[in-house]
Amino acid sequence: MGSKLSMAYMTGITTAGAYGEAKEAGASDIEAGLFTLGYTAAEFALLNSDLGKWILPELKSDKRHWQAVVRKLQADTKMMPKDTPADKIKWY
Repeated sequence: MGSKLSMAYMTGITTAGAYGEAKEAGASDIEAGLFTLGYTAAEFALLNSDLGKWILPELKSDKRHWQAVVRKLQADTKMMPKDTPADKIKWY
């Protein structure tokens, strides 16, 4: 999830001014909106590709971080007492 959120954030930052730039170039509201949607979709697709991970390696490290967190939680859950709810609460 963190990786997708990072990619959405990066896409938003990159494409934030697209609508205004299209309007300044003389595009109508509809043309500027369609341009912005297309540009945003293309940017998001690029960041989700292997090329995007090569260009922005911090996205890959973010994914590794969340995978490590999930592995740690899974390991801790396996060690949790399976007796009663009270035992589980004490364990936390």
